[in-house]
Amino acid sequence: MLQGKVDAVVMTGGVSNSKRFVDKVKEYAGWVAPFIVYGGDFEMEALASGAIRYLTGAEAPKEYTGVPVWSGFSFEP
Repeated sequence: MLQGKVDAVVMTGGVSNSKRFVDKVKEYAGWVAPFIVYGGDFEMEALASGAIRYLTGAEAPKEYTGVPVWSGFSFEP
């Protein structure tokens, strides 16, 4: 648990290029900790990399059903 000890709120990805969006998120979450924006949009490279891994047989395809399979962290303080 963070228990209020947050080093920073970091935004990245293509959405970080939208000043309007970043400003709105800062309005709601900027008080939590220093707000850092790392512009960049490498989503397309990540998608292409995954496609190449599948096409070369390095990775098997995954099926996404929309049903959550993750129930959270099993963390004990």
